[in-house]
Amino acid sequence: MTHPSIHARATPDKIAYMMAETGRGITYRELDDRANQGAQLFRALGVNRGDHVAMLLENCVQQSQPAR
Repeated sequence: MTHPSIHARATPDKIAYMMAETGRGITYRELDDRANQGAQLFRALGVNRGDHVAMLLENCVQQSQPAR
């Protein structure tokens, strides 16, 4: 399986996945950007390579807003 970041560089505007309920598509560029945002957050919180992280997420494309 090819890593999504490779698809993001080769075909950034191609749909990576589509939400069945709404038909909203997420491109490889958007997927890569969001994955990098998550990685940066974990690094800022002190998560290191080899650490274990469990996540429970809602199945939606809504992007949360930063806390003020």
